[in-house]
Amino acid sequence: MGPVQVFAPGQQGYQIPNKPQDWFSYPITFTSVAQTTPQTTNIAIDAGSDFFLTAITYDAYLAASTTALTAATIIVPGVTILLTDSGSNRQLMNNPVPLSEIGGTGPWPHRMIHPRLFLRNSNIQVAIVRYDAATGGWDTLRVNFEGFRIYA
Repeated sequence: MGPVQVFAPGQQGYQIPNKPQDWFSYPITFTSVAQTTPQTTNIAIDAGSDFFLTAITYDAYLAASTTALTAATIIVPGVTILLTDSGSNRQLMNNPVPLSEIGGTGPWPHRMIHPRLFLRNSNIQVAIVRYDAATGGWDTLRVNFEGFRIYA
């Protein structure tokens, strides 16, 4: 396989190192997401490996008292998302965007055209804001950052 183009902050012509690597994901969960109330969490990238993001998936769950979800009842949560890379101190978009525009469901993940490098010991700050006014539609949001790690 030839070189793979990678988005690596501050580096040109970056190639994925020929070092041990393995598939990995960083999942996060938001609960009690109230309309127009921002929620933020950080994903701490492991100290022993860089992380290459290749896909984003999401899943929203109904309140515990409702019926179970099926493939035909996938919820598209009305939230915006803003990602910030602490390793480069850069936001990955200039304004928050609807999650459904940069993330997909498990069977239909949003694949990155080129992997995005997050350096070891950095953080991915994830900020969401719910714009969906419907009540009882969903109450838990899980976002999964899929990719692979390259070990030092």
